[in-house]
Amino acid sequence: GGVEHADSDNVIDSLEVPGLEVTAPEDTEDGIVEVEIQNPQGTHVVTLPVSSTENTGGKYVQPVDQLNGNMIYQPALISGKKGVQLNTGHEFYQKMYLPHKNNRAVTLGLDGLFWALSMAELKTIPHSEQAIWFEDLRWELTRIMSRFSNELPEVDDSEDD
Repeated sequence: GGVEHADSDNVIDSLEVPGLEVTAPEDTEDGIVEVEIQNPQGTHVVTLPVSSTENTGGKYVQPVDQLNGNMIYQPALISGKKGVQLNTGHEFYQKMYLPHKNNRAVTLGLDGLFWALSMAELKTIPHSEQAIWFEDLRWELTRIMSRFSNELPEVDDSEDD
């Protein structure tokens, strides 16, 4: 089976992100949608990936088959909750998450890191220098982690159940 992110959801569930609210209009379809963000910069309408949990599972950490530009992660609104989408097609996911899918600590640590980066980005929106910096960081991480992942050992699935 795939990587189980439910433990991360349970941990994140108990965390508050002070000074950050994200709301989508009622009856929002899945996709890139205009949402309202209240953060320390004020209240803003921005576009954000919005997803209903029922489709792919994951309450705060949602694995998806691909992201635009093979981005490694992106902030998203998942069933009305502030979350992160992870690109399961990215080499980093393939070589770090999959071989360690039975190691809860690895999954929790990586999920927490990507979720925290996403929350920090949402707190800096709209087009502040910080928000642009965070988006650039996502692209840069994506590129560097691709090169890094190419140097990692190939995934050995033989001990799979």
